Amino acid sequence: MRHFNMASVLIYLTGRVIFVLFMVSPIRYSVNALKTINVGAIFEPYPSQEESAFRYGIQRMNLLYNGTTDFMLYNHVKETTTRNSFMLAKSLCDLIRNDVVAIYANPSDHSTHAVISSFASSFGVPFLSASHLQYNTSMDDFTVYIQPKLSEALITLVQENRWSRFTYMFDSDESRVRVEQITNSISSQNWDIKIRTGTAQSLYRVSADMRTNEEFNIILDMSYNNTEALLNIMYHRQMLVESTNITIVNPVVALRDISRYYLGHVNMVYIQIVDGDGPQFVEFNDAWLSSDTKGLPMTGYPIDTLAPVLAYDSATVLYTAVRRTLDSVGFLNSQRLSTDQTCGSEIQQSELGKLILDKMIDVQMEGTSGNIEFDQHGFRTNYSVRLMRNATYNGRPTQAAEWKNDELNTTDLVHSDSEHLIIISIEEKPFFQLKEPDGDEVLVGNDMWEGYCVDMIKAIAERLKFTFTLRPVVDGEYGSEIGNGFYNGMVGEVINGTAHLAVAPLTINMERQKVISFSKPFMTLGISIMISKPNKLQPSAFSFLQPLDLNVWLYIGLSYLSVSVGLYVVCRFNPGEWRPAPHFVEKGAEGEPHENVFTFYNTIWFAAGALMQQGADISPRTLSGRIIGAAWWFFVLIIIASYTANLAAFLTVEKLDIPISGVEQLANQDEIEYGSRGSGTTKEFIENSPNEVHMKMWNYMSTHDHVFVNSNDEGTARVKNSSGKYAYLIESTVNEYQSQQKPCNTMKIGENLDSKGYGIAAKLNSDLIEQITLVILQLQEENILARLKEKWWYEKGSCDSEFSSTSTGAPSALGPSSLVGIFYILMSGLALSMLAAIAEFLFKAWLQAQRTRTSLPKALKANVRRTITGETEGEQPYSIYQSYSPLLIHRSHYVRDVNGRVTPWEQGV
Repeated sequence: MRHFNMASVLIYLTGRVIFVLFMVSPIRYSVNALKTINVGAIFEPYPSQEESAFRYGIQRMNLLYNGTTDFMLYNHVKETTTRNSFMLAKSLCDLIRNDVVAIYANPSDHSTHAVISSFASSFGVPFLSASHLQYNTSMDDFTVYIQPKLSEALITLVQENRWSRFTYMFDSDESRVRVEQITNSISSQNWDIKIRTGTAQSLYRVSADMRTNEEFNIILDMSYNNTEALLNIMYHRQMLVESTNITIVNPVVALRDISRYYLGHVNMVYIQIVDGDGPQFVEFNDAWLSSDTKGLPMTGYPIDTLAPVLAYDSATVLYTAVRRTLDSVGFLNSQRLSTDQTCGSEIQQSELGKLILDKMIDVQMEGTSGNIEFDQHGFRTNYSVRLMRNATYNGRPTQAAEWKNDELNTTDLVHSDSEHLIIISIEEKPFFQLKEPDGDEVLVGNDMWEGYCVDMIKAIAERLKFTFTLRPVVDGEYGSEIGNGFYNGMVGEVINGTAHLAVAPLTINMERQKVISFSKPFMTLGISIMISKPNKLQPSAFSFLQPLDLNVWLYIGLSYLSVSVGLYVVCRFNPGEWRPAPHFVEKGAEGEPHENVFTFYNTIWFAAGALMQQGADISPRTLSGRIIGAAWWFFVLIIIASYTANLAAFLTVEKLDIPISGVEQLANQDEIEYGSRGSGTTKEFIENSPNEVHMKMWNYMSTHDHVFVNSNDEGTARVKNSSGKYAYLIESTVNEYQSQQKPCNTMKIGENLDSKGYGIAAKLNSDLIEQITLVILQLQEENILARLKEKWWYEKGSCDSEFSSTSTGAPSALGPSSLVGIFYILMSGLALSMLAAIAEFLFKAWLQAQRTRTSLPKALKANVRRTITGETEGEQPYSIYQSYSPLLIHRSHYVRDVNGRVTPWEQGV
């Protein structure tokens, strides 16, 4: 903020001086200059490759488009001491008076950048800056930056390398700016940064100090000459050793051959922005070193800094933006859009400048410095900063990482000793197994093997750019100490150096971690219990009742009775539910009787109809009755929905008769034997665990030697053939795999006994492990490892699994045993209905015999005749209500007797 305050003061003072010195008339375009577009540039007052590159870029673009456009660019170059604010302001005013449509400069300090940016913004002239000084302020709205940001890539590099202490050497104003940006960005982090000035006179002294202070992490941000001189000094002082990490910032170094400094096995990384083999740079560099640039100072010599490359690209961007602007508005219109003004006139922004700025920001092209694009604020975007290193010390540089869009994609930042690795594994399905050939196919080398670990190491090798040879471990063991500090199995081969990596289901534990290095776990697991899959439980006749608990069924029954009684009481005592009985009394008769359809039995029928979602032929008429009915309907709605949702699961899911549910039940019973592999981490865990349950299990296992097996295959076979009398303690990953293999009669039960992980093993303190860990994390984030497990565990399995993506997910068909209960209820309902019909038939006949004063057999005979023929010959008429059971008739009902008199039912009887 202090820099901007100083810049504001300078601008104010300079403006007052300019107002006095340059009160002159505006200089207008002449008719003879219509074909010329002026662009401005400011350089220091001494010959430089940057100025020559800018002049050559304008010259080349004019020649390239000669005859196809109606204009040519003319570069007004001002050579001035930019640190002198007065001279800088005078040069800017001269450019404004010459109606430049854009200005190029490469300011090296804050105040110079602020002055140029302020002029550009005030007059509406685009400012194309090649500086490292990049801001985003209101004074900066006409500034476009051609320089990619290197400081952010350097910060990310330091974070990736986890340097807590490093040295930064610089030799120019531009590199000083990067130092400031880095120190400001990491001020909150606990990093120890030693900043040194690397001038040609101080290189011997500085290198001696670095050797004395054991400064092994070094960032060199210097010119190519000083960088090469320092490397030469360090080489002769034997400082370029394996423990030294050097990062070279100057992108030009990537274009030179410095392979001789790799002979000390130093880990050297350097930044590359310019692709030395790219067609744009090759064309520019060939012209630069040839006679095409003859007459321009400092040409014909190799490029020493990035500035000439950026100046050349800037000239290309300026010409492209101007050409596209004139194509869109036309040359004559562009002349009218321009503003003839000087520093002494009233300031007015140029409309043409705004149009050129927009076209400049829209530029998308491939330049000598890579892809050139700008965001809406004028910053370079979508560019790549490659970190290069020599993987073989004497070959071509290879890419170690790429920084793009604020991300560092790491491939090989850390020095590795070999590009071809020997990788061992152990034959364990589905991790590492022999591949079945197709027909007469002959498999050799790595093609002989397949599995989860094979696919994983191929993915890792693709990202880390190494080749490998796969082979199984010689003795077929995972690896444990066999005495005197010697190890067998994969651990022993990695220690002895006969293999670079062990990629297998190798468990990470403290004992192994002491002698070999492990990556982060690529798979987590635990010790689990494998048992023989038990028989399926036969469903009961009334399985359809299981979705709801017995207590819920009782509550539903009580609710049903409560609603029936409540509805009966409410409707009985509410006058609104009483209505005349039109079927029994002539209209206008005195003493007209009334009836209430909500008898107790009718309320029971109403509640039952709602519960069965069938409805009833009656409904309440009053508010109180409808409130009860609505509440009951809502209650039934929720109950039926909950029941239906659970019914499918209870009827379709097959339940197993599992004898034990976990490790505690296993330890507390004596019918099922249990054991583990005779050697390995599973046995060691049970033996050394302080858990009481595990100690009890070890006491049993240690006194029954026959429960131990020699391999997982033997343990799995024993479980399958034990008829449920043997449980095998095995790692959960193998347990899950075996449960998917025919004959599909094993399963995993309970929770895991512990939690651990499989890791890739390498020699102790190997540089490979950190690289592999980063790639494993990347594979996990991209869900690649999860897809590999899905592939090898379930997609290639032989059993149906709810976890398999190949499963159809269709429910199993329901057998008769699951639904036999509802048939029982249906048959019972039919039988009960028949019995009720017979009882009603006999009772009705008895009532008729009593009413007609005839014998019961005669009444039965008459009813049978009527039932068969439908005739009622010889019978006196009677009310239809007499055909109903007296259980359905209430005292309030009236009937008409044989003489036509209306009497209550009891009186009629």
